[in-house]
Amino acid sequence: MITHSEMCGFLTEKEVNNMLTAIHPALYAANEIRYHLKRVFVVTNETKPALSPARSSEMRQNEAKLDSLLHDLTLMEYIGGNPIPVVFVSHLRTFLILYLLSL
Repeated sequence: MITHSEMCGFLTEKEVNNMLTAIHPALYAANEIRYHLKRVFVVTNETKPALSPARSSEMRQNEAKLDSLLHDLTLMEYIGGNPIPVVFVSHLRTFLILYLLSL
């Protein structure tokens, strides 16, 4: 569990509570990250022409990194939700016992 003291300086106590009470905290955090990325890298009519491509490029790179993290999270949840095959467990036990007996 995440505590407010671990996130001190990054998130307010309310934001930590919102994340902990969310149905899927990781997706809630990703949504908040996307929201703040959009605010940081906003391009308006007042943005200098030289900065617009740089901001857009940074936004795309950060989105790609976030998507990669979410993809990895999805794979970990998939692996964690599947049981380990019985054959694998029996072989693991056998080799572990043999290894420990050989010490």
